[in-house]
Amino acid sequence: MKKAYPVLFLCLLIAGLVSCTANTRRSPMTYFHGNNVPAEYFEILDWSPEAVSFQIRVKFNTEQMYHLILDDNTPLAEGWFPTSKTGTGIYKVELTTKPGLKLQAGKSYRLCIGTENPEEVARYRDNYPCTADYVFTLEAK
Repeated sequence: MKKAYPVLFLCLLIAGLVSCTANTRRSPMTYFHGNNVPAEYFEILDWSPEAVSFQIRVKFNTEQMYHLILDDNTPLAEGWFPTSKTGTGIYKVELTTKPGLKLQAGKSYRLCIGTENPEEVARYRDNYPCTADYVFTLEAK
């Protein structure tokens, strides 16, 4: 029985250390600007406070990419979407905002298109590289 105490103590110590390191706060993600794609390659088809639809005329080398709408450095909407790898290079994306977040007319936003999920990137680093960037302002309807 006395031999079990050191083993139990060691297990509790390891569990405590693991829980402490797992709960450390990391600094917020920084979304680095990628290639600044000219506005003529993007068209806002429609928008509401909860969603925005784009038509994008860019050929990417991958079949799907991660799209984010950023307000400064805060993601308002995000997700994986298929891209046009061949042909005309035209594809459509509709991004829906996260619950409780809204888009506003007259405000400037950023569409960041990348190759990785930011949640996965955040496990290892605080910087997310955008492959392509498009800054846009939503016009009042």
